Amino acid sequence: MIVFSIINSTFLLVQHKEGHWGFPKGGIEDGETELEAAWRELQEETQIACNGILNPNKYRFVEKYEFLSTKGERIKKDTIYYVAFTCDTQITLNHNELVDAKWMTLDEIESLSVFYSRNLLPPLYEIVHSEIVIKLDSSLKQVKFPISSTSIQGSKHAFSRIAPLFFLFDSLEVINTPGTIDTIAIRQLLTYSKQQKGSPISIPRSITDLSRSIINCIPALLALHPIITFHNPQGCQIGNRKIDLYLEVMREFGARWVTHPDGMVEVNACTLHPTSIYLPFPSFTGTSTALILASIAKGQTRIQNASIEPEILEMVEVLQNLGVDITFQSERNLIVQNSGVTTPVRWKLSEDRNVLITRALLALITGNEFVHTSQRSLYLAPFIDILERMNIPFSYTPHTLHIPPTSLQRLHPINIVCGHSPRACSDWHPLIAPLLCKINGESSIKDRVFEDRYRYIEQIQHVNPRFSYRTDNDQLWIQGNEKQSKVATDAQSLDLRSAAANIIALVGENSQTRVWGIQQLLRGYENILADLESVGINYVTFELSDSE
Repeated sequence: MIVFSIINSTFLLVQHKEGHWGFPKGGIEDGETELEAAWRELQEETQIACNGILNPNKYRFVEKYEFLSTKGERIKKDTIYYVAFTCDTQITLNHNELVDAKWMTLDEIESLSVFYSRNLLPPLYEIVHSEIVIKLDSSLKQVKFPISSTSIQGSKHAFSRIAPLFFLFDSLEVINTPGTIDTIAIRQLLTYSKQQKGSPISIPRSITDLSRSIINCIPALLALHPIITFHNPQGCQIGNRKIDLYLEVMREFGARWVTHPDGMVEVNACTLHPTSIYLPFPSFTGTSTALILASIAKGQTRIQNASIEPEILEMVEVLQNLGVDITFQSERNLIVQNSGVTTPVRWKLSEDRNVLITRALLALITGNEFVHTSQRSLYLAPFIDILERMNIPFSYTPHTLHIPPTSLQRLHPINIVCGHSPRACSDWHPLIAPLLCKINGESSIKDRVFEDRYRYIEQIQHVNPRFSYRTDNDQLWIQGNEKQSKVATDAQSLDLRSAAANIIALVGENSQTRVWGIQQLLRGYENILADLESVGINYVTFELSDSE
C-alpha cells in the first residue's frame, strides 16, 4: 500500500531487514482480495490510521520484477499497490518484520541508494500536485473496502475539550479518539510543549493553522509555561470567530494578555487564582476554558451561565473522575473545587453526534434505512423534534434511533432555529439543508450562533440546481424541488459541515459532479466511506482532480 500524508505531502516508506527501503507490502492470504491483503499488511507493519483509499479501479500500480530462487530458477513476480491517504502520520512499527519506517518527500525517496521501486514514482508526483476530490462510481459496488466500519468515531467536540487535560493530568488516557486533523494538531502541540520544558512557548503557525481547537489548549498551557504566544488558530470560516471572550475568561483567573501589531497574541500566566465568573452567553469554548482554569487554580470557582452541550457535560464527568469536585447548583451554574488529588482515568469518548446525524441524513436522502444503538445517551432530542415536524417516521430511545426507508414525498417543509443547547446544534443545519432542498414547499433556517454559516447553500445548489434560496434578516429560506434550467457543477467545501452537506447532496442527486475540499472534511470525519457504507451507499470514491 502506498500511503500519502495529506498534511505534509510525504509518503510512508519502510525499511526491510535486508536494508532496502520500499512501500509496505506482503503476500495474499486465503480468501483475501488484493486490496484486503494490501490493507492488512499495512496494519500489521505500521498500524497507520488511513482516512481513505483512492479509487482502486483507477489507482492500481503494478511492479514487475524477477529474482533467482534458492534452486537457481528465475522467477517472475508482480506486486500490486493501491494508494491510501491519511492526516495522521503516527507509526507503530512492527519490529519483527521491519527495521524502520519514515515519512519522506519524493525528493528524499529519489535520493535513497537502496530503493528498488523507482518506476512507481512518476504517478506519485501527480498525487502531490493534484487535489483529492469526491465523486460517485457505480463500478465500486462490487468492491469490498477493508476500512469500512459500522461503529461511529469518537466525538470531535468532546475530544477537543478533553484533550487539553493531557497537559495537566498524566493519569488520563482517552480511547476512541477521532482520526481527524484536530487530533493531529493537538498531538503536535503536546509534543511541542514537552520539548519546551516549562519555558515561554511560541506556538508555530504550522500548528495553529491546522485547527481552531488549539485555542482550547491555551488555558491548560498556562499551568506549564509562564508566557504563551500564538496566532489566532484557524478553522471553519463561518463568521467573526474572535477569541476575545476566551482571553477575558483567562483574565478573570489572573492571566494577562495583549495582541501585538503583527496579530500575535501573548498570554502571561501570572498567578492563577479561583474566581466567580458570569459568561455573557453560554459559550462552548468559554465554558471549557473556565473549567480548565478552575481545575488549575487552588480553591473554589463559580461558573455562571455555562454551556450545557453534551460534550461539556462529558468533559465535566472526566474532570470529576480525575478528582476535581464539580457541582451543578442549577442547570447552568457550577461550583468547581480543585482538590489536588488525582485519580487515574481511562476514558472512552462518546460517539460523534454530528457523524451520527450525517449518517441518518445520508440514509434519508437516498431512501435507505438507518439503525443505531449506543451504550451511552445519544442526546438527540432537538434532532428528534426536527424529524417529527418533517413527518419522518422513526423510533427513538435515549440509546437507539431507527429511521425506516422513507419516501421524500411524505416529508414536510420546516422552520429550524439553531442555537445553544438545548436548541438544535448549529452544526446540524448544513447537514439537513440538502434534504430540505428536495422537499416541496418553503423551509427556513435561523442560526443564532454563527452569523455567516449559510454560504454552504450556494455549493449545494451546484450539485442540485433544482431549488431556490434567499437570505433575509439573518435567516436562510429554501424553496425546495423547483424546476430550474441550471446545470449541475462541481462544489467547493467551504468548511467542515459544508463538505458533509455537499456529499449528502451528491448522493441524493446521484450526480456526476465532484466535491472539492478534502481537508475541510478531514477536520471532523475520519472515514466518510465507512459512514456512507453503514447506510448502504457503496459507490462513493476519492480520485485525483487532474485524472478526468
